[in-house]
Amino acid sequence: MDKNEQTILAGIFNVKTITSAGGILIALFLGYVLYKVLTNDLTHLNESINRQADIQQATNRVLLKNAEAITGNTEILKIIERRLK
Repeated sequence: MDKNEQTILAGIFNVKTITSAGGILIALFLGYVLYKVLTNDLTHLNESINRQADIQQATNRVLLKNAEAITGNTEILKIIERRLK
């Protein structure tokens, strides 16, 4: 290896060069993360909200059926009460 190659390798593996390269890589990564956060179209949140709305509708249907059953049971109890008097 000649002196010119040694100088190039010494420059590449210099602590300052490695630190600078690491800083650049970290900056690029953080820039990418920031880009992903800022440009996220939030489809996962939209899907979650839609699923929650579907669950709420199903829950409302179940509650309505329960209310109808309670009303029917109340009517049956009133009929039984009248017959027992």
